[in-house]
Amino acid sequence: AAHARGNLWMQPVSVQDERPRAGLFDEAANTQNLRDTWKVARDGGADWVLLPTWNDYAEGTAIAPSLRHGRAFLDLMAYYTAWFKSGRAPQIVRDGVYLTHRTQQAGAAPVFAQSKLMVLRGGTQARDSVEALAFLTAPAVVTVTVGGAATSCALPAGVSPCVAPLRPGSVSADVTRSGAAVVSVVSPYEVTATPYVQDLQYVAVSSLRSGIAQPAAAASSVPSPTRPAQPTPRASSTASPPAAAPSGSATSPSSASTAGRVTVTLAALAASSTTESRFVVSATPDVPGSYGLLVDGARVSVCVAPHLGGCGMGTGPLSAGRHTVIATFAPADPSLRVPSDSVPFVLTVP
Repeated sequence: AAHARGNLWMQPVSVQDERPRAGLFDEAANTQNLRDTWKVARDGGADWVLLPTWNDYAEGTAIAPSLRHGRAFLDLMAYYTAWFKSGRAPQIVRDGVYLTHRTQQAGAAPVFAQSKLMVLRGGTQARDSVEALAFLTAPAVVTVTVGGAATSCALPAGVSPCVAPLRPGSVSADVTRSGAAVVSVVSPYEVTATPYVQDLQYVAVSSLRSGIAQPAAAASSVPSPTRPAQPTPRASSTASPPAAAPSGSATSPSSASTAGRVTVTLAALAASSTTESRFVVSATPDVPGSYGLLVDGARVSVCVAPHLGGCGMGTGPLSAGRHTVIATFAPADPSLRVPSDSVPFVLTVP
């Protein structure tokens, strides 16, 4: 209709939209919304494409690298950008898989007494699923394992999803061809049935990169699973085609960083209580590991956080008077970081 009126059309494409402050979310269905909106741009002959938005983390729409999705969304955008600009899908030259899921089911009730919960804005109904989006050089079997239960899909060469039900536990995906292992990826984010707070954003990890965003220097030197088609002229394009789309790495996170201390943050939620004082503990940079809570030198709580994001922890009942609270952190991979402690927090219980 826009073209019939002599106008240009700019098609928006997006990954997801979930807004805790507004109490609203849209169902992105893993990467389906991303793939569908790019298809609308191609099929509708859009002149431009709009990416709303680069780094709006507060609304869950960011494609910029982050700890929760690494560079997975950015790599997928690069692949579909190359397709849009050239008019044909880039050639896949190595196998890879992108794993996306939430860390809790859409209807899971948080343990914390959260004042506002998100509700579905409309359109697609909430979907509790894990998706392995496979980039395959030849037909293969993709197996998605969630909480110990496996779902297998026989997929053709090209780009295809394999979808499995979301359930508590660890998440992984494996690609096999003629009975031989090809690639695999394990999500650093576990699914929980009892989340501390509501978090309905989709996390992502790729077999072509580590689960945590790497420094730019490391990202620029890694190989690519695709060879972009040579671009043909297209009116009003907004960006040049990527040199490799999507790019990725088969190296572990330790290859891109040096072991060192992390900054452990101890934030009080409900302190100075004779019943229980609660804290949120987290580490920067955010790497998998276990947290502990010390009160007057005695360990009172332990939380293992392989999914990143820190932990909510309680002291248990405390006697009246002053207490010193310290959060500890022990990394899951000692080659990444060394054990670290927070600055002491002085707690006074009346």
